[in-house]
Amino acid sequence: MFTAYLDESFTNGRLVLAGYISDTERWAKLADEWASLLAMRSPHYVQIEEFHMTEMHSTPERLEMCSWYYALIEKYVQCAASICVNLPELAEEHANFRWPTWLSKKRYLKQIDNPYLQAFIRITTGIARLKDRLGIDGPIDFVFDEKTDKKHCLLAWEVVMDGCKARGDRHLYGDAPIFRESQTMMPLQAADLFAYWIRRWEIEGGKGRIPFPWKAHRAIPTLILNANGEHFRTDWRRNVGIATLQRSGWFTFSQAEKIIVGEKKMNPAPMVGLYDEPESVELEPASLTRSNELSAP
Repeated sequence: MFTAYLDESFTNGRLVLAGYISDTERWAKLADEWASLLAMRSPHYVQIEEFHMTEMHSTPERLEMCSWYYALIEKYVQCAASICVNLPELAEEHANFRWPTWLSKKRYLKQIDNPYLQAFIRITTGIARLKDRLGIDGPIDFVFDEKTDKKHCLLAWEVVMDGCKARGDRHLYGDAPIFRESQTMMPLQAADLFAYWIRRWEIEGGKGRIPFPWKAHRAIPTLILNANGEHFRTDWRRNVGIATLQRSGWFTFSQAEKIIVGEKKMNPAPMVGLYDEPESVELEPASLTRSNELSAP
C-alpha cells in the first residue's frame, strides 16, 4: 500500500497542495528518523518541536538544518506531486461560465469554485492515473493536514469515486482520505517542506529548478500539475459535452468521454510532466513540463 501525504500552502492568489508518496514501510522508517532529529538536544543547533518550513526559513541556522530533513526525504520517498490552483482565474471563469440548468442542480457544481475541491480532484486523479510512471505499483491512500478544508475535500472524494464507478478504475485508490495533526504525523511535516518550496517556485514563474537552497543527491520523480482559467474552462466544457451525450440515453459514460475527449486523449501517459532531475542541477525551462490535460470537474 502506498500513501500520499499532502499539505497546503495558500498565499499570493494561489493554493498549492503538495507532498510526497511512498509505501508504508518506508514511511515508518522516515517517521522514526524524523522524530529522532526533532528529539536531538544540543547547544550547537536550534531546538525545534515541529518542523514548519516557514519557521525554518526564518534564520540561516534553521535553514541549514533543513538539509538533514531533506536527506531523509531523499532516502525514503518514492515520488512527489503538486497542484497549483490560480484563485483569481478560478473565480473569473466560474463567474462567466454558464452551466445547463438541468446539470447545475448537481450538488458539487454548486461548490465547483472552491479551490480545495478543484485541487483535491486534480491531484488525487493525477497521481492515481499516472502511478505507473511515478513508480507506484499499488493502490494509494491520501492523508491531509487537519487544517485542510475537510468539507470540500470529502465532497471532492465523492466526485472522484463517481468517476471511478463510470471508468471502472476504483482499484487505483485506497480508502477514503483521512486528516491528521502534523505535530504527530512526521510525513505531513515533510509535505510541508515541499509545499512551501513549490509555492515559492510557482510565484517566481515555475521555471527551472525548484529552488531548494541545499544540494540534492537523488532525483525524485515529481508530478507537477497546474490549474488556471483556460484549464477550468476547457474541463467544464468537456464535462458538459459528456453529460449531454449521456443524457440522450444513447451513450455510456465511457462512450461519451471517447467522443468528446477523443481516443488519443484517453491515454494519460503523454499528459504528464515528470520532473526527475536532481533539484540541485540547473535545468532549462523545457526540461520541466506540466500535466494540464487530466480532466477534472
